[in-house]
Amino acid sequence: MMYQTDCFKIVQDDREVLPYIIQVYRSTPHAGTGMTPAKLMLDREIATKLPVVLELEKGIFPEERCKRYQEKLRDYADKKRRAQHHDLVVGDVVFVATLTQGKLTQCVSVSCAWSKMDTKF
Repeated sequence: MMYQTDCFKIVQDDREVLPYIIQVYRSTPHAGTGMTPAKLMLDREIATKLPVVLELEKGIFPEERCKRYQEKLRDYADKKRRAQHHDLVVGDVVFVATLTQGKLTQCVSVSCAWSKMDTKF
């Protein structure tokens, strides 16, 4: 593969450009933790050519920040999928859609369970 690392230089060997790619990755703050991978692994920032200014919330650990980020992503996904919380108990009558894919089209068959079903959980 050919990579263009500078405005004038084209690199044809992956081994030449790989250390630079790893350095950029390790010095870029992650959205979930708010910290760079180098800071999390080495407990220090690595030297780069560009200055990086990180504004971190005081007193918040990366685990807590990651948990907040995951909750934010989960809420967004639930909102996009219009997911709803259901209070189902054992013995409720539910409709079960069985998706079977044919050769050309996708067929949906809906069945109703009128009797109590045994559950393993």
